[in-house]
Amino acid sequence: MDYRLMQRVQRRQCPLTTCSAKTCHKEKNVDYCFQCNEYPCEKQFTGRLRERWRSINDNMKEIGAVEYYDEQVKLPRY
Repeated sequence: MDYRLMQRVQRRQCPLTTCSAKTCHKEKNVDYCFQCNEYPCEKQFTGRLRERWRSINDNMKEIGAVEYYDEQVKLPRY
């Protein structure tokens, strides 16, 4: 994983209390859900949140996590 991305990820806390990725990624020894052999699993989210989660993970899988980060950091947040 890119060093600057890893530093940013380590500083952030997930605000979602229903996010199973907080512990699952450690058990599966992956950094992102899309890296898991079970992706997409049924543990993660429902409805629109699940659609967004899938979209983000599919995009990172296609272009890479660092490239995804580089794209996102350029977008306005508000």
